Parts: sequence; structure tokens; C-alpha cells
Amino acid sequence: MKTKFSWYLMIAAVAVTAASILYVVVPRGDRADGWHWQAFGKIPVQHDGRVKPIDTLARVSLASMSRKQTYNNIDDPEEFGLAKAATPQGKSQPAVQWMLDVLTASQRPFRNRADEHTKNPLPEELGGNEKGTIRVTQKELEGLVEKAQEHLELARASTNPELRKEIPDLEKYVEVGNMAVKVYRFIPNLDQKVIYIVDEELRDACQLPARPGFRYSYRELRPSLGRLIGVAQEGNKKDSHKRTELEKKALELFPNLKRFEQLTADNLPLIPPEDQTKLWVRPQQAEGSQLPGLFQEILNAYTVGDKDAFNAKVDQYLSAIRELRPADMKTIGLESYLSNSAPFFWGLPLYVFVFLLAAGSWLGFAFPKSGLFEGLNRGAYWSLVGVFVLHTFGLLLRMYLQGRPPVTNLYASAIFIGWGCVGLCLILEAIPFFRYSIALAAGSILGFSTLFIAYYLGLDSDTIDKLQAVLDTQLWLWTHVTCITIGYTTMFVAGLLGVGYILTGVFTTALNREGLKLFSKVIYGVICFAMFLSFVGTVLGGIWADQSWGRFWGWDPKENGALLIVIWVSIILHARWAGMIRERGLAVLAVFGNVVTAWSWFGTNLLGVGLHSYGFMAGAFFWLIGFGVSQLLIMGIGCLPLELWRGLQPGRETMLRKPSGRGQLEPVSS
Repeated sequence: MKTKFSWYLMIAAVAVTAASILYVVVPRGDRADGWHWQAFGKIPVQHDGRVKPIDTLARVSLASMSRKQTYNNIDDPEEFGLAKAATPQGKSQPAVQWMLDVLTASQRPFRNRADEHTKNPLPEELGGNEKGTIRVTQKELEGLVEKAQEHLELARASTNPELRKEIPDLEKYVEVGNMAVKVYRFIPNLDQKVIYIVDEELRDACQLPARPGFRYSYRELRPSLGRLIGVAQEGNKKDSHKRTELEKKALELFPNLKRFEQLTADNLPLIPPEDQTKLWVRPQQAEGSQLPGLFQEILNAYTVGDKDAFNAKVDQYLSAIRELRPADMKTIGLESYLSNSAPFFWGLPLYVFVFLLAAGSWLGFAFPKSGLFEGLNRGAYWSLVGVFVLHTFGLLLRMYLQGRPPVTNLYASAIFIGWGCVGLCLILEAIPFFRYSIALAAGSILGFSTLFIAYYLGLDSDTIDKLQAVLDTQLWLWTHVTCITIGYTTMFVAGLLGVGYILTGVFTTALNREGLKLFSKVIYGVICFAMFLSFVGTVLGGIWADQSWGRFWGWDPKENGALLIVIWVSIILHARWAGMIRERGLAVLAVFGNVVTAWSWFGTNLLGVGLHSYGFMAGAFFWLIGFGVSQLLIMGIGCLPLELWRGLQPGRETMLRKPSGRGQLEPVSS
């Protein structure tokens, strides 16, 4: 370090990163004087083949429907909001509180204007008033409908003219009431605007207006359900590639509606059986257990806004279930901690911070004596180390919870690929002649990009879900899947370094010919590593396929994608060895490796065919094409005549730097 200023910069950068990481990893419980949302979120439920916190079910359900893990109640009608004393109107609430709103929907009052269906107001004994409006809970409504049915039978059997006048009104009320009871029994909350519909054609088909956020309620969709069901049924009869866009969107919408319908306290397997080998049961199926009554008391307390009773009953429920399932509750606690600390989500802004430090260090080249480069470069390095540790912590915790290797689904592959990219870039930055913050910038970009992909993948399903049958093996998950995924990692690192080589050489004077040659050697080394991993991983995959399906190779799209990577890396290496390309050509071809790897990772899943089509993502096509076009543009820039490369102009001072005897970096002239 040249000056105290550089020390101060490094310490300040590392301090910001360290404080942010501590904020993420230190557990934060519920406030003693507040609603115990996190405690309620630890209540276990068996769903999709595993026991999980109800908080996870809430997050996954809300995110799959609304593309968000929080809920804003600003658009909800007042009559559905007794429990909203816990959250001021218009404020964002956590997913677990949204789940409570859903679970208690049948207990909260709703309004039904009977005079829309009848000319006369309902009799007072049936809950009517002078305005013809009733305000009752679902359970009260069931009682009123039953009472109306009795009055209707009495009126039909009576010879009293006054009583018989009530028959038309009573018949209409029984009809409307029965429909309301049926709807509210299966639809938790009709007016919550949580169903995300961004497609314009689908909105037009449902006669929905465009609004900020594109979120709609079940009540708004209900008039169009008949037509949507018809469209979906037509689409279901066709092969996936022959469906119209409207049919595809309608089929995508119905799982969310089905999920919404199933979220009721009566439908959730909340009660563990005495025999731990058996499935959990619904509250009404549990005999001799105090848990159903306790859970209902929790819901009752929330419905009437009794915070103290709610907190006490939640603690009592958790204590009771810990005695029954201590091992499950330990895992539940760790999963709840992972969800609430969200290390991968908070890694996104931290990777942006590292990139800004790395990019800021390049300003130091204009002021070589200021120590700006050294301070920000070292600050970025140790900050990236800290974020890498946070990334590793989250990855290991996921592995422990699943009891599996790091890659078990598409979401996990994004987490692991990002982790590997950052780790490899840290190793490259430690190489003295490569210490220009380029690897730091590349690592932060790759870390951010993969976590961003993982975030959107996590909106579609449970990220610690039950494994696909094809993946349910420890040996091949540890060998083939891990090996091939590290192959993806190294290819992306080589490709991004190729991007850095082209952009640095064309647009800056940061590296002269010697510097670019050293840069190219690093790219070459990473590509060789990628070749080894991709080839070995592909062979291991063939052995696995032979054991699972009785054939080593079947030209499955995913198998072809892995083979494409091996072929493309072979083309690069043979072209280099044969002298067909040199440093620049190596970088340009490495950039196209990004396209090949992205296709193998995501593109093959978009085909929706083959034995490996377990990671389908309908919305990825646009982004995949956009990414490919961007890489082709960079390749085009790399093919510009060398006379246009600023880094190769003679007689310029360059920023190629080497360690001095004091551990400092000094400029070297071209």
C-alpha cells in the first residue's frame, strides 16, 4: 500500500461488507411486544412430500401466484379486514401473515347484499336488516342458510298467506346462500389481489383491466372461469408445441388457482401421527390430539386481533409439537432461519457493492500516486471473500437441510454455479500478474447474475423440494451432476474473461500486448480445466444413463447440450493448438462458449421433451435469446481490425502492473 488513504479505503470497504454480512447471519427473532410472525412460521406442515415450516409454504404459495414473497393489502375491501389491525392499511406484510389471512378467511365477516337478488329485505330472524345487507362469517352463513331452509319448508307446508309470501325471497336466499357457502368453503379469500397475470391476451380473455403490478383477485377472475376452463381443456388435448399462446397461459394459470383453493386450515396436514413412518393428517382427521384445538385457538386469536393470546397459543403449540417431533423441529428451525436471513437475496446488493469497488479501482490508473487503485482493489478483494463466505454458508445450510450434494434442481444449480464462479475468480485475482480487479469484477458479475437467476427460479416452486426420480441418487449427484455443473462454471468464467479481454483491449489502454497475452493465458488455462470437467462429467452421465435406462446415450436434449460444450471446447483448443487462432481468437471463441453453456443449462429445458426435462422455465426463452444476441455483439466487437484496438496502439503508457519488492503494484511502460 502506498498511502494511509489506501488503507482507509480498504478498511472502510471491508467494514461495510462485514457489517452487512453480520446483519444477514445474526438471527433476528420476533419483537417481544409485537406479533410473533416468525414463531407462527415455524409451525410444521407436511406438503409436497416433506415436512416444512408453514412459513415456507406461505412464501412459495404467495410467490407462485403473485411473483412476490410479501403482500400489500391496500386494495382489499374493508369488510375483509378485521385482522388488519396487525398491519396498517397499505403496508407490506410478510407471507406468513398473508397465510394467516387466508386460513382465517372463513371466520372473518363478509357482506352479501340480498336486495340484489330479492325485491324485499330478508327477515330479521335470518340476519337481514332494512338495507337488505347481511354481514356474517362463513360459519354463521351456514347456520343462516340452514335456518332459511327450515323457514322455506315451513312456508311451503303452511296455509298462512303471509308466510307463503316469503317463499320466493326464501328460495332465492337459499340459492344464493348455498352458492356463497360452497364458494367460501373452498376459496380462502376472494378479494386478495395476488394472482399475477401479465399476459395481455390472457387479461383480455378474462376481461381484466391493466393495472400497476398486474395482480388480480379470484373474484375478478370468477366470471371468466368458464371460458378459461374451455381454453385450457382445448390446450390440454394438444401436444405442448401445438398449443396457442392463450392456451399455454391458461394452463399456467390454473395451478395457481388450484393452489389458492387448497389453502385452508382443513386441507393442511398439520398433525403428526404417532407412527413416524406415516403421513401427517389434517386437523379433522386427528383423534385424541390437542394440536387441532390449539391451532384453531391461534386462528381465533388472530381473527379478533388479540396479539397476546395469539403469541401465547403459538408458543404453546410449538412446545407441544417439539415434544412429539424434536428432530423435525430442529430442521424446521434451521429452514426458518435460512428463509428469514435470506443470504442469497442479500448477496445480490453485496455483489453489486464489490463490482462498484472493482470498477472504482480502475479510476486509480489516472492517479497512480494516490493509492486509489490499491485501496479499492484490496477492499474489493476482501469484500468478495466475505460475500463468498456468506454464499458458502447458505450453500452448506441448504445441503444440510436436504441431506444431498449442492446441485439437486435448477435453483440449486444457479446457486452452485455462482459460488464456483466467485471462488475461481478469487483464485485468479490472487495471481500477481492478473491483479487488475478484472477477476473481481467478473466474479461479482457472475455471482450477481446467478443469484438473480436463482431468485426468479425460486418464485416458481419450493427450492428444497423433493427430488425428481431421475435425480434421486447420492452417488451420481455427487459425481456427474457436480462435475458437469463445475464445467458450466468454468465455461462461464472463461467466457466472461473473454468479454473482459475484448472490451479492455478495444476500448481502453489498460493493457498492452504483453498484458493481453498474459490475459489470454489465463483464459486458456480455464478453458482446459473446463474441457476436463465437461468431458468427465459427460462420460459419468452416460454411465448413469446406462444404469438407469439401459443405454449409454440416447440423444436426449440435455445429453446433446453437454456434448455441445465438449465439442465447442474441443474446437477452441484444436484451433489454438493448430495455430488457427491466437490470443484474440481464443477470447472471441470463449465468449461464444457462454452461449453454448447457457443453452445446455437452460435452453434444453425449454424444449419440454426428453428424460431430463425436469427444469422447464416458460419465461426464460426471451432472456436466453437476449443473452445470446449480446454475446454475439461482443464477439463482433472482438473481430474489429487490430488498428482499432486502443490497447494495441504503440507508444502508450499502460496499466500493466507487477509487484514491487515492497508488495506494491507499479506501472510498466509499453
